This record gives sequence, structure tokens and C-alpha cells, in this order.
Amino acid sequence: RSLLEQSRALFAAALLSQYGQKNQNLPRETVGFLTKNLTKTQLMGTIELLQKYREECAYNVGVAHVLGALSVELEGIR
Repeated sequence: RSLLEQSRALFAAALLSQYGQKNQNLPRETVGFLTKNLTKTQLMGTIELLQKYREECAYNVGVAHVLGALSVELEGIR
């Protein structure tokens, strides 16, 4: 759950960066990489999926199931 939340925060920072807002608390290199390599649509879709699966961790503790489903859905984001 923590990994998904931290990942969501990085993607959110990258999205904000594309709109000109800088985040001082997260790794700049990672945020910069995401900002340069993903579109706003891809960032938003990923943020939504990470949030969805983070919430599902409350009642589905099967790591393999959660990450497997997440990876399948991430493939669909274009």
C-alpha cells in the first residue's frame, strides 16, 4: 500500500510539473523523467490506477493479484 501511495505521489508531482508547479520534497530526477516521458493523459491515468489499487489493498492483501491487475491496466494507458 505504501509503495502504491509513494508512486502515486511521484506521478502527481510529475503532472503538476507539466503545469509549471515544482515539488521540493520528491526526487527531482524521477519526477523529471516522468514529466519528460509521459503525457498528461498517461500521468492522470496512472495516478487514477495507483489510487484505485492502493484503496483495494484495504481488502485484498494478495500482492501478486494487486500488482498483476495493475500491470494489465497500465498497459492500456496510451
